[in-house]
Amino acid sequence: MTANFLQKARTRVGSHYLGAGRCEFTVWAPLLEGVKLRLVSPGERSVLMDKNSQGYWRAVIDEVRPGALCLYQLDGSDLSPDPASNYQ
Repeated sequence: MTANFLQKARTRVGSHYLGAGRCEFTVWAPLLEGVKLRLVSPGERSVLMDKNSQGYWRAVIDEVRPGALCLYQLDGSDLSPDPASNYQ
């Protein structure tokens, strides 16, 4: 197996709590030019996500707990819920 294959196999889409108030958010959207994460609760804030070479957009955010409500803005479109979420 190649390192590239293993990296893709380990990438998890959606939101994942990392502990200590940190959460990782990942979206696979290789054709997009920009992805913004909008945290709605408990406090509102927006974060631009970073794209890797495989087309995954990722952000690790502090002060986010499980159950936080978030939306995504893809290429400046309307806000949408996370399609990988089991709760939204």
